[in-house]
Parts: sequence; C-alpha cells; structure tokens
Amino acid sequence: ALFEGRIVGVGHGQDLRLKFPGHEFRFHPDSILVPSFVNAHCHLELSPLKWRLTPTASLTSWVKELVKARSTIGAEEWVPAIKEAINELVEGGTLVVGDVGNTGLVPSIMMEEADDWPLSGIHFLEIIQPEMPSDGDPELTIMNEEAPLIERAFPMEITLSPHGVHTVHASILSAIKKRAQERGLPFTLHVAESPEEMEFLIRGEGPMLELLQHHGRDTSRLSIPNKGPVHFLEELDLLDQKSLLVHCVQLSDDELDIIEKKGANICLCPRSNTFLGVGEPPLQEMVSRGINCAIGTDSLASNDKLDIFSEMTALKRIAPDVPSGTILKMATLGGAKALGLESRFGSLEVGRCSPVVALQLPHNPHSGEDVEEAIVTSGTRHAFQIEIIR
Repeated sequence: ALFEGRIVGVGHGQDLRLKFPGHEFRFHPDSILVPSFVNAHCHLELSPLKWRLTPTASLTSWVKELVKARSTIGAEEWVPAIKEAINELVEGGTLVVGDVGNTGLVPSIMMEEADDWPLSGIHFLEIIQPEMPSDGDPELTIMNEEAPLIERAFPMEITLSPHGVHTVHASILSAIKKRAQERGLPFTLHVAESPEEMEFLIRGEGPMLELLQHHGRDTSRLSIPNKGPVHFLEELDLLDQKSLLVHCVQLSDDELDIIEKKGANICLCPRSNTFLGVGEPPLQEMVSRGINCAIGTDSLASNDKLDIFSEMTALKRIAPDVPSGTILKMATLGGAKALGLESRFGSLEVGRCSPVVALQLPHNPHSGEDVEEAIVTSGTRHAFQIEIIR
C-alpha cells in the first residue's frame, strides 16, 4: 500500500483492502512487486557516445577514443541523448542511481526538470587531478569545487568524487573523503578496473603513465603509491562502510580481505568490463566474504544499454554458483546500501519510498526461487512488462 510517496502497508491484497478501506485498489495479474532497481554507477552525461566507440582490450586506448569521439558531438546532441538514457532507465524499472559526471550538465537538466525529474539517488561530480594542487591546500580546492553545488537545492543529492587512485592526488583523495564524511555521503571511485591501472600504481610505468603525459599532466607531482589501490586506500584510512569501490576486477585475495574487514562496498559493471576487455570481477570470492555488492551499467560509451537485467545475467554467467536471489539483492538493496540510501530504497518495507516496480512474468513460476531465477537470467528488461507504481 502506497500513500504520499511512501510504503504504508505490506501484505496480502485482501488484508490491505480491509486495513485501508476506500482507497484505490489496483490489480497486477501474473506480476510480482519489487523495489526500484538501483544502478549504482552510471555516467549519464556520456550517453551521446552510444555506438560511437568500439570494444577494446586496452582501457587507455578506449580513453583516447573517448576523448576524440567526445569532441565530435554537437552541442545540440547532449541533452536529448541524456534524457533518452534517463527514459531507458525508468522504463527498465531503475529509479535510483549513482550517477557520475564532470561537466555539470546532468545537474543543469535536473534543475530544468525540477518536480518532473524522475530519478532518486546521488550525482557525483567527478574530480580528475593527479598532481598536488598548485596552492598546496587540497581542502580549499575541494571546498571551491563543491560550494556552487551545495548552495542550491537539486532533486538529487550532489557531492564530489575522485575518479580513481591513479588519477587523483592522495591529498585530494583525503580531502574529498573528509567532506563526504562531514556531509554523511558516500565516497566512491574507480578501483582496480584494468591491468594498466595496476601497472601504473604498483610500478609507476606503462600506458596509463603515458596517457597522463599525453594530456599534459606534470608527472613529477604525482602520488604514485607503488602498491595496489586497495592497499593505498587503506593506508590513507579512506575505507569504511561509506566507501563504494567501482569495478574491482584486478583484486587479490588479501585486497578482498581488506575490503571485507573495512566493510566497504563494491559496485560491479560486468558488461562494461567485457567491452573494455579488462577481465571479470571475482564475484564468488566477494560473495563468500559477505562483501556488500551493488550493480552498475557504467556509461553508454562502454555499454550498449542501461539495463540492470542484462547486468544481472552477466553476473550469473560469471559466477553460476551464486544464488540468483543474491544477485537480485545486489540490484536492489545492495545498491541502495552502497549509496547510503537503504533507509529509503531497496526493499518493500513500511516507511520505504515509492515507486514500486511491477514485473509481469512471461510464465507462472512455481516458487520464490523460480521468480528470482527468471528475473536474473532474463538477459533483458524486454522480457517483462514493467509498470512503475508511484
């Protein structure tokens, strides 16, 4: 039962009709109700790049192609493509996002849409600054970046996030984490996505270093840790239950142990990983350790759709022994928890926020496990008729 944007009752339909007499009753035959799906890591502002880049086996080659392709997009193409991507999310039952951008374009669309903005979640304004700030005061740098955002009321919370350990100076990483803690918001960044990232962080060499030099970065002012990103984040005391590490493909067992010990969250983007040729995340090992996992699509520059169903199916292929119910939880409560929004989204409980998603199943399942299996192995949102109930 829903009232003024909140779940006010959960139970059998007949019981709810007795409890809430005189209210509208809607019947959804052959359907199940699930919480809104959560896309915990996407880049809506890159949506105009759909179909413009090709699958690769090198992240740095993809970045070069991305920069080139981005420069060819006309000013009139950006907003329509972003709005189309938002519609794709909503039509697929995804109403909560962790969106990442570095242009401010998505926040400007939020303000334009105002009360009609359909998504909840957090927009992360991404910082890329591998060198030590020239003024030597990283906290002042971060405050100056953040001030214009927190002075205005947006439909979604907006906060800063570092791109990654390999693209943001250690002092800036710490300053961003401090601000996130002060505001009670998550701290998210790309971690252990590619072998090139790991080569750069551990040995200070390779294509990632060359890419930074190519873009005019002063490599003499970098903070190269000579260790993996998880070890470095632990050393900087930046890992806790409010930390969301995206990708985590190139992780060793001891790094997984650190993430487990710190209670940090992981967001998996399996179809983007395939597009970029960086490998597959050790999902079974993550689940075995009880690490909270979320699911993201990444951007349409490294994916052909923003479809959580496709991502769930990809994860099931990677780790067939992980129960489908566990993967479904990653796409709902796991994502909400990773974004610090589990008190509002991710489960069908009294007090949680609407909307609720009705999935009309193509056949009648025999058990709850059959329902979970049908959802997770469907491969696409188009396998279901989806209705958003507000």
